[in-house]
Amino acid sequence: AVKKYYLSTGALVASMLIVAITFISYYQPSVHDVSDLSHNLMLQAQLTDSHNTGLSTSLITWVQDYSFAIVYAWLIGSLLFFIKFLGGFIYLRRIVRDAVPGTDKLTSILKRINKKYRINRTILIKESIKITTPMVIGYLKPVILFPIGLAAQLSVSEVEAIIAHELAHIKRHDYILNMFQIIAESIFYFHPAVWYISSRIRHEREHCCDDMAIKATNSTMSYARTLIKLQELNIKNIQPA
Repeated sequence: AVKKYYLSTGALVASMLIVAITFISYYQPSVHDVSDLSHNLMLQAQLTDSHNTGLSTSLITWVQDYSFAIVYAWLIGSLLFFIKFLGGFIYLRRIVRDAVPGTDKLTSILKRINKKYRINRTILIKESIKITTPMVIGYLKPVILFPIGLAAQLSVSEVEAIIAHELAHIKRHDYILNMFQIIAESIFYFHPAVWYISSRIRHEREHCCDDMAIKATNSTMSYARTLIKLQELNIKNIQPA
């Protein structure tokens, strides 16, 4: 799972770098005469294979004619995705603000499990009526959120498994990496390969945290029973915010 995660993350980073390098290579801010630029593009088209010359010329002409529309469409799309992200971020911050402090049971389990992870940051645990699945919000002062009343329906070992999973996200700095993914998705929202790679990253991230949680609780069967119990409680999976 770890190797697949790093492979997927590397693919996403490489895609971003290739685009950045390509942009820098072809960006010409000092071009003053548009006709010169058009002449250069047409000359490049003429150097291509004779069978593809007509198609290349037509494509270049079309891009030139609609370049502003293409850029504006991309900017509007990216802006909409960023607005969606900002709205979700504000909503999650309100959930944290309105959440109530976790019970003594949750707090004591958090401290006990965190001794194994050795995370030095201050970690809070709260309960909220507005969520249906455990999640982590924040980076510098992360907050683990539990659906209110969930802990009362679980055994101590089951609560330990969930908290161990969420602490794994904090230990791995997944919150920051998830922000990078969201930025990449907002910029390249039109590219199916980026969405596929990003989905694989999220999938493998959960497997990595599952492995860390199993190691922290020292019980594969207990963790598996916890997942089954969560499904029975209509909580389909454990995901980071």
